[in-house]
Amino acid sequence: MIPFHSQAGQDRFVFEMLVRRGLLDGKFLDIGCCEPIKLSNTYALEQVGWTGDLFDLDPNAVAQCIKVRSSRVHLMDATKARWEEFPNLKRVDYLSLDVDSATLPTLEVLLAAGIKFRVATIEHDSYRFGVHARDRMREMLRAAGYHCYVENVASEGLPFEDWWVEESLRGLKIDLSFVETAAPTPP
Repeated sequence: MIPFHSQAGQDRFVFEMLVRRGLLDGKFLDIGCCEPIKLSNTYALEQVGWTGDLFDLDPNAVAQCIKVRSSRVHLMDATKARWEEFPNLKRVDYLSLDVDSATLPTLEVLLAAGIKFRVATIEHDSYRFGVHARDRMREMLRAAGYHCYVENVASEGLPFEDWWVEESLRGLKIDLSFVETAAPTPP
């Protein structure tokens, strides 16, 4: 077993869904990557042979990632990125989207650009921002053909994220005992 580093088991979720089933050379898109290792959703995947692209707005986080990570690192606002300039990202195995209040506009831009994924962990922070953005993201992702595998993943009892899979992975059963979930945030 490899060491996992993410806040709520995001890397382990991807490991169980894809790596354990033989995908050892996957591709990820990590938007809001922040620290290179601590709380990283993708560092463990990199350690088993995955590659990807890391995006963040913080120059210090980007500088740290460039020193430590083997994946490409970009200092960029994902809501303003010209995704057509990244043809290698049209289809990724894992999307990690964690940009706080900018998650909804970033997701809108990604879907409009035709970015596809197999598995995604998408922050909604409904405990901080209410349910409007979360509900809109769920609506958009379901309309795009994705299935919400785990709703309201929590940290310290606070629901902050949903975990999504493409339709072909919907019926896959994995052990989720490592995941904390919370009741939905009231409207």
